[in-house]
Amino acid sequence: MCENGHYLCPEHNEMHSKDDVEKTWLQHADIVIAKLNKEQAENNPRNIVENEPIKEEIFTQDQASVKNNLPVSVILRKQLNIKKSENENQNITGCIKTGNTLVFTDCDNKRLIICNSDGSDIHHIPLSYEPRYITEIDSNTVAVSCSDDKTILIINISTRSITSTINTSGYCWGISYNDNNLYVVIDMSIIHVMDLTGKVIRTIPYLQTVSTTLQ
Repeated sequence: MCENGHYLCPEHNEMHSKDDVEKTWLQHADIVIAKLNKEQAENNPRNIVENEPIKEEIFTQDQASVKNNLPVSVILRKQLNIKKSENENQNITGCIKTGNTLVFTDCDNKRLIICNSDGSDIHHIPLSYEPRYITEIDSNTVAVSCSDDKTILIINISTRSITSTINTSGYCWGISYNDNNLYVVIDMSIIHVMDLTGKVIRTIPYLQTVSTTLQ
């Protein structure tokens, strides 16, 4: 019907145009939507939000939920060019902002790069391991996962010193900190919840976490 613009209706034994069929569908949809609006308003008036017709909820619920959770546009506010030596190869794999300070993990050069949020006053903290991912513990302290070395470093960025080292049972990847606990992805299969001494409090199956997030 879309290709030819019309089709033979067996019910009426005559040709119908695509436009006529679409009008019929839309008229029917409008009747259904008006009825559902009325029913929802009677049952729970708070469910009806002005300028948000049920049509969106019925026919494009999944798309609407995604659309409402995403920004309409993205504006680049600032771009920083981290200076490096002429023969140096930087591999920045993680970044956080704490206060007015930016901290980057430079994996290839085994160091943290620290600068102000405007890109000025750049300095480094050399490490013995390759840092991959980073999370803020407080305004002066960060935790860095060194995946290949199965190590987590707790680093004071003010004194530029390593305050403690945690050995993990597997390759440690993504890392986050919340409520005095570290959440660390181990071997891409589980998440260890541990305190700052490295004691594992509980283990969360990775697939279960992904499923819960999607739901």
